[in-house]
Amino acid sequence: MPAGRIPKPVAMAIGHRGRTGITLPNSPERLPVPRAPAGLLAVSRKRWRAYWESNLAQAVDRQVDLPRIERWIEISDEYEKVSALLKQVPLVKGSTGQPAMNPLLNYLSVLLAELRAAETELGMTPLARQRLGIEYGRARLTAQELNRLVQERRGQRERDPLLDEWEEA
Repeated sequence: MPAGRIPKPVAMAIGHRGRTGITLPNSPERLPVPRAPAGLLAVSRKRWRAYWESNLAQAVDRQVDLPRIERWIEISDEYEKVSALLKQVPLVKGSTGQPAMNPLLNYLSVLLAELRAAETELGMTPLARQRLGIEYGRARLTAQELNRLVQERRGQRERDPLLDEWEEA
């Protein structure tokens, strides 16, 4: 876990900070979903599709980031498989016949740590998106506000002759 303060969202940052934010518009134009790695469980294939259909995937450089995203989904798939095995056999016989925790539990914790790291790197959690400066829907909200202002101005047009002169110019 990184040390120090959590930075402010980019939209709120002021002063000497050189951060730039990434605003992800809600655009209907999307690239096709890349082919999922072979051998994934159905739940992992659904997760793969959900990721690529999300707004977050619009910030991905497919040439550079695709191998990391493929590793993330493969680790996620492995986590699902190991988790299912542990649910079936949580205890095993120890060296002297005593009940012991399944050794796969250690492997599961390694996979979980790897998943957390990947989700942070790829901006898959709200805090990770904040740290990366990724904002959702900001352009849409701005457009909504702009439409509201235009409607208000149209209502004021009848009362303000200066607006008519400005729009004609």
